[in-house]
Amino acid sequence: MKGLALRFHSRGLLVTGDTFPVKEELKALKGRWDAMLQGWLFPFDGKQKLLQGLRENGISASMDDRAKVSLVLGGCSQGISVSGETYPIREFLRESGGVWDSKLKGWAFKDVTSTQLAKQLKAFPDVSASTANSKSKVEETAKRTVKTTRKEGGSREGLQVDKKRQKISCKSTGAHIQTTSVTKKRRIQETKGKVIETRTVVVKRVRNK
Repeated sequence: MKGLALRFHSRGLLVTGDTFPVKEELKALKGRWDAMLQGWLFPFDGKQKLLQGLRENGISASMDDRAKVSLVLGGCSQGISVSGETYPIREFLRESGGVWDSKLKGWAFKDVTSTQLAKQLKAFPDVSASTANSKSKVEETAKRTVKTTRKEGGSREGLQVDKKRQKISCKSTGAHIQTTSVTKKRRIQETKGKVIETRTVVVKRVRNK
């Protein structure tokens, strides 16, 4: 028997090649024949179940698994972005902590470095080894200051300021892409009769056109 090929299509997983001798097995695995595509369609998230079923029927040895997505990692205001052919593995990206961002047209990840995320993605069997590392360099700084002042009459005033700054630049040229700064202030004023707490958040974002 000639070989089979498995790849991602916009409508799902597609099995093509010499499928006629194994059409009953493919049908039993919930495949749907598509005459226009000349292949069998399966759900995006059914790859592992499909491969297991093919192995159990002794077919997997003739399968050329091309169903691997190519991704690109970059920097964004939330942290690290993942774009590219993300739709087939959207559930995996969501379970890994990603949040879809329609403006980015990709997934945003917080609290993880691009190196850690790239390693995690490449360990997933449906991700191509050609997945690109971040084309951007992300630098982050954080600073907290706390100041307490006691006034005459027993009143007290406290001020806490948290500043975070993220700078994204091109890794190869060093050109500035975006800088985001977040300043959070918490002011507490205590007197004999009451406590007043005021919180403010200021977000400043500068992008190069």
